[in-house]
Amino acid sequence: MKKILALTILISSSCTFAASNEGIEQDIHSYSLLHGVSTAEANKALFLEANRDSALEVIEKEFKGRIAGIYIESSPTYKIVVRVKGYGQNEKRNVAVGNAISKSNLPIDIQYGAKETREVAKGQINKAQKLVKNYFNTIQTISYNEKNGNIIVEVKGKSTTENLKKVDQVQSLWKNPNLPIEIKFVNWTIKPLVDAHGGTFVAGQISPTMYGDCTTAFGIKNASGTKYMSTAAHCPNNFKNKADGTPYTFVGEILFAQSNDFQWNSTTANITNKFYVGPTTTRTLTGRRTLSATKIGESVCHYGLSTGYSCGTVEAVGTTIDSPGYPGSFWVKVNTNTCGHSDSGGPVFTALTIASGILSLGALDDVTQECYGYYYVPTDKIYENGFSFIY
Repeated sequence: MKKILALTILISSSCTFAASNEGIEQDIHSYSLLHGVSTAEANKALFLEANRDSALEVIEKEFKGRIAGIYIESSPTYKIVVRVKGYGQNEKRNVAVGNAISKSNLPIDIQYGAKETREVAKGQINKAQKLVKNYFNTIQTISYNEKNGNIIVEVKGKSTTENLKKVDQVQSLWKNPNLPIEIKFVNWTIKPLVDAHGGTFVAGQISPTMYGDCTTAFGIKNASGTKYMSTAAHCPNNFKNKADGTPYTFVGEILFAQSNDFQWNSTTANITNKFYVGPTTTRTLTGRRTLSATKIGESVCHYGLSTGYSCGTVEAVGTTIDSPGYPGSFWVKVNTNTCGHSDSGGPVFTALTIASGILSLGALDDVTQECYGYYYVPTDKIYENGFSFIY
């Protein structure tokens, strides 16, 4: 049985995202392996990934009220696919992105013929959730897939004859051919699980006999300019740098129950715009990606004490977790086989030096601890609470 668990870890000192060339070889190699493309294609794709947002803003305005979905294809070459409701002439565009020093053409495919818009589809999530709950009491997540136009419901269970009959009943009652419901059976459940145990090297104390490891994310500041270090709210409230013992003092947090997983801490260490991607390797934070700008298929990386540096692709954006413990429809799921205990709170980033969010939950097999993906809190949840990143 796989379960989603809160992945927790502590890394030292400051967090930042590097300048455009920091870590380029590391990310090119990871992107190349992840998508099965050449290093030249990976290099080009990472540039486009870092500079695409302004082009997508233009697309959003041009097709306002008609967009069914926007997603990324990485193989054989990087491109944006835009699905539009209604009729029109499919077209391929090449939009120049970048700056005066460095530019490249971003391929964008406009595909007409979608049956429903993204906004209408997301408005049907609650209705779909209520219907499926009449037949399955082990729903894990509900989301709209902008790539295929389906509402995806992940249910813990197996494709037995009885369950498949229930699927048929759900789909017959749904009666919305423009917005199909797709039920996927999974083996994992969603549960919080900090890597806590007695007798460990102290990272942060949870109870008189229990300690937990966590990872810090990015340096942030409030409206007055006071600097803090961010991590996940389910991490210990006070902890120490495992490498040098530097203490971090709890200041505040916004919990799972409050539709977030965000904590901020003060420290005597100098909080900068740096963040770790290796035991002694840092990058410099240069920007952030919002939830609305995050697309299915884009590549993201994370760094954590348990699994170190690794990359994956976005599988779901704005996912609803069907549990009273994790309210909100802001969760982003990353498809990867690299995550583990003690990764929680760590930095999730894209295009080398752009913050995507804070790693929060992971899907791990109960027996083997094999990773089946993780969920992160997007940067929006930091900014909406009056904080900003240190650049």
